Amino acid sequence: KKETKKMNYASALLFTLAAVTDAGDIGDGLWRTFGHQTELPITTAEAISQKWVAVTNCETDLGILYTKDKSGPTEKHPLGLRFTASGKIAGVQATVFGDNRFGDAAQKNLIDLGYWKKTANATKTWHMDVSFRAPEDMCSTTSRSEEVMGDRVVINQDTIRQSIPLTVKEAVEQKWTPGSCMASMGWHHFYDLKTAPKQSFKEDQILPLVPMYNPPDSTGVLNAFFFTSPVAQHGSGAQYLFSGAADW
Repeated sequence: KKETKKMNYASALLFTLAAVTDAGDIGDGLWRTFGHQTELPITTAEAISQKWVAVTNCETDLGILYTKDKSGPTEKHPLGLRFTASGKIAGVQATVFGDNRFGDAAQKNLIDLGYWKKTANATKTWHMDVSFRAPEDMCSTTSRSEEVMGDRVVINQDTIRQSIPLTVKEAVEQKWTPGSCMASMGWHHFYDLKTAPKQSFKEDQILPLVPMYNPPDSTGVLNAFFFTSPVAQHGSGAQYLFSGAADW
């Protein structure tokens, strides 16, 4: 009897990038949530007009964090947007909360490896930053960067600086494992931190960001990515996903 292996992922926060033909730019727009693509602001002017609030000063390597709640990321609104000092989108931040019978929302191995960062002054709360621009562009008011969205996708640029491949070709070269292709998302790729390109099917060994590419062939470019957690987050149920009522 053939054994079918699977991993338990209870929540996945999806971001979609509108891909463009210019190889120097990762896209020209940003959306969140599978099933209800909510367009997100890509300038500080748009963010302020949509009542996003700056909750940090400009942080070297990351930029300025904006959230929907004045207190910062919350269980209903765990999504943060990063902007440069000159007002351009600089990246995103996702926060996960809590635990279940499988363990914490951010697993110890992935914390130890630097993928999830413990959120200060909070219990069972972790976050991950993903940057779209170079560190030198983040806090400069005179940046000459002309890309709409940026030219990279980097996990925790302030610490581990883990780059995500921008094309299928790069993903293959870096031993990412191809998965399924889904409409409005793209061709999923996974990376096992111990056994790549093979999969161990152990949640705490899988890099907790999954890129998706379009078209689903060797010419594919990054179209979207999502964060994963084994703990169901507030607003991750179907009634929320298809209404856009919460970030997950």
